[in-house]
Parts: sequence; structure tokens; C-alpha cells
Amino acid sequence: MWIFDKILEMAVGAMIVAATAVGFAEVISRYVLGNSINWSFEFLQIVLVYTTFVGGFLATRNRSHLRVTVIVEMLPRYVRLGCFLLAQLGISVTTVVMTIWGWDYAFKFTGTATDMMHIPVVYLYIIVPICGFAMTCQVLVDTLLGLRRFVLRGEAETFDFVLPGFGEEMDRKAIKS
Repeated sequence: MWIFDKILEMAVGAMIVAATAVGFAEVISRYVLGNSINWSFEFLQIVLVYTTFVGGFLATRNRSHLRVTVIVEMLPRYVRLGCFLLAQLGISVTTVVMTIWGWDYAFKFTGTATDMMHIPVVYLYIIVPICGFAMTCQVLVDTLLGLRRFVLRGEAETFDFVLPGFGEEMDRKAIKS
């Protein structure tokens, strides 16, 4: 992982801490002091949107999104390659749509600002197309690296573990048959 990833991880961590602190302060202020913090909702909305999309980009970058691979691991390697490419295509379509629609949605609010903090609403939603584009680029890189791995090592995707009797062992059994 390079310095950019570490900076983003620290930023996401800081946003989570800030959201927790402001949320806690809002609860104390409202229920103990009887007076709400008027800007807390907008702050939490902005921080949670940024945390979600930057965190989603980091998960895409680290390939740490949830994957269920138990069936794919049992398939012959060329079928696993097809599954890998199909998954990458699905992710690419999703991130491209997220980029295009996010861009349109963000700029739909040009000239408007949040009620309490007076932050332009464009700044709230611009993170969606930015992270969508970044995820699209990452998926394309992962696809190319996967194809390279397949050519060099015979496997497009590496799994955290392989159950005995599945994966490469299954391919060897199929070749002998």
C-alpha cells in the first residue's frame, strides 16, 4: 500500500471519529441540556457520505469487498476466468453508472447551499462521481492484472484459501480424465 492509501485510510478514520463525536455531542446536548446542535445533522450527512464513498474506493482498491467464492473455487480454471471477467464487468458497469449519474446529480444542485452550514450542495455530492471514476480505474487495473496473472500463473484471481480437493487440484483431476 502506498502513501495515498494511508492518507485516505487516516481520513476515513478521522471522519468516523468526528461523526461519532458530533453524534454523541448531539445526543448529550439534546437530551441532557435540552438544546439541539443546529448544524449536527448536516455535518453528519456530509461526513457519512464522504466516509461511505471514500471507504468504498479503498475497499475496491484493496479488494476487500465481500465475495462469496465457494462455488467459483470448485470450477475449472477457464470457467473461473470467465467468472472473474463477468464480475469485473458488472463492477465496471456499476461504477461507470455511479460516475455518470453522480456527476449529473451533484451539478443538479449548483447554486444551492445547506441550510445551517451554508456549504454548497455540490461539495456534498461531488465525492460520488470522483470515487466512481476512481473505482472504475481501479477495476480496469485489477482486470488487466488478473488477465496477466492468468497468462503467467494460470489463475486470474487469488483466493484467501483453497479447500482441499478444489481449485488447481480439481483441474489436475480433469486433465487426467
